[in-house]
Amino acid sequence: MSAFQSIEKVLSGMGFNPMFASTEGDHTKETIAVDNLMQNRVRGAILVPSLPVSHSIPNVRRLMDAGIAVVLVDRGIRSMKVNQVVANNFQGGYDGAHHLIELGHRHIGLLDAGVDALQPKFGPGSERIAGVRQAMADAGLQFDKKDLLLINDLNQSAAGYQGALKMLRESPDITAIFALTDAGAVGVLRAAYELGLSVPRDLS
Repeated sequence: MSAFQSIEKVLSGMGFNPMFASTEGDHTKETIAVDNLMQNRVRGAILVPSLPVSHSIPNVRRLMDAGIAVVLVDRGIRSMKVNQVVANNFQGGYDGAHHLIELGHRHIGLLDAGVDALQPKFGPGSERIAGVRQAMADAGLQFDKKDLLLINDLNQSAAGYQGALKMLRESPDITAIFALTDAGAVGVLRAAYELGLSVPRDLS
């Protein structure tokens, strides 16, 4: 069950009529969505902040100033006193990299097919990268910056595909790739197939 389905099931069961809007991480679309919510006099808003998350601060403040209950999910805004439900992205990155290291990998590529990691102080991507780097440092492995590839592309699967092709062609000794998003990982699998690499035999 998706997050949207879960939210709808709970709210509908409590007699609320939920409204949904997809901002696709875009600040302009987010502002329009918040305008619509306020015009419809909603009682509460569950918001995934746009990227970079700092751009969402004015919209969150508008909602709160209007007396609308706000909960942020997935991407938090540390500077704001607002309810937030976020994953421990640092630990997730650490655990994922630690697993690859335990499998014997020593040259790990790190691929982010989104804009989040480009914002060093905000967002899940940068926290996951920090976790990966810490796991490698704890294992005594050097983190080579050339093996960190950031691609800003709305189509994360395509970005993961292009990024993995570039990474594997330029660093053929890489035996594992840590993709920061599911969609990016799909692109990595496509690139591996195209290059004749078996997953997980040749590439984890």
